Parts: sequence; structure tokens; C-alpha cells
Amino acid sequence: MTGRRQSLLDETRDLFRSKGLKVEGQRVDVTDLGSMRGLADDVQTRYGRVDVLVNNAGIGLTGPVADATEDDWNWVIDVNIRGVGHSIQAFLPKIQEHGEGGWIINTSSMGGLLPIVAYLYSMTKAAIIALSEALHIELLDQQIGVSAYLPGPVHSNIALGTSTRPSHYGESGYAPASAEFAARAKQQPYMSAEEA
Repeated sequence: MTGRRQSLLDETRDLFRSKGLKVEGQRVDVTDLGSMRGLADDVQTRYGRVDVLVNNAGIGLTGPVADATEDDWNWVIDVNIRGVGHSIQAFLPKIQEHGEGGWIINTSSMGGLLPIVAYLYSMTKAAIIALSEALHIELLDQQIGVSAYLPGPVHSNIALGTSTRPSHYGESGYAPASAEFAARAKQQPYMSAEEA
């Protein structure tokens, strides 16, 4: 598993390990294609081959499109669309290399079908559905399956991701989610990580 923030990687690792699962974590930023290619090389070196890729990185900017700055557009597209593209560019050749097929799972969202208050987010998640459908057709004869996973509301840390916005993405037209908002979100009747 990968992530941009070490504290969240540690939290996820501990959760998996508490359930008896073996997991390793590595810090990486999906917006950096070179880092993703380095990660793919490292995974192949450690494990000998790559069979499955799960793209799950995402940020959820919430608010009207008219309030979004250019940097908001750039950030949400870079993470939610280009990040998936970078992972595919880095890992698909590793899956193709052994010639025995594999699987790519791209996390979209029900928000990609039914726009919600996070309109730019919904736009990017609709793009992931379209990309997954096209890639499914493209890779069918290589026995590489492609799925788009469309969860509804899930308890996660996605809202807090906006509070650690990289400085090179400048100013946002949206207020960052507060810790109180995140705490309230965890009390909502959303799916748990186990249910998702």
C-alpha cells in the first residue's frame, strides 16, 4: 500500500496487521510519475512480478465549481485522474511483462454517476469510470481485467486530505475541512471500511 502521509500509512498498516494481514507501506505521491515508476520497479524487484493494481488515491474538494481556483482544478485532476494514469503507466507494463494476465481496479465513486456537493470530485470520478471501461476493452485479449469500483459514502480520511494540500498547488477557493467536520463524518451512517 502507498500513501502521501506517513501517519496515515502507519494507521492503515496497524489496522491491517490487527486483522492478521501482512502489509507493507511506502510513501509515494501519485502526482509524480517518476516516483510511481520507481515504486513499480521496487515492487517487482521485491516480489518478482505484479499481478494486481488497485488505484485508490483521491482527494475530495467540496463546494461549487464557480468557487474553485485554477489550483483547485489542477490539484483534483492531478491526484484523481493523472494519479490513476501514472499508476497505470508505471504498473501495467509489469503486469503485461509476465504474460499471464492480471487485474486493475480503479476506485471511482457513486459521485461519478450522481454528482454531489463535491462537483469537481464528481467530474474526476466520472472520468475514472470512462477510463476503466475503455481500458477493459483494450486489455481484454491480454487477460488483464479492469474494474471500476464505485463505493457510496464510506468512513475515511478523504476530507482531511485537503488540509495537507501541497504548497505548490497555491490557494484554494474552498475552506479546508475542520477536525470537527471529520469527527462528525465518522458518526454518519456511512459504510465502514470493512463493508466497503
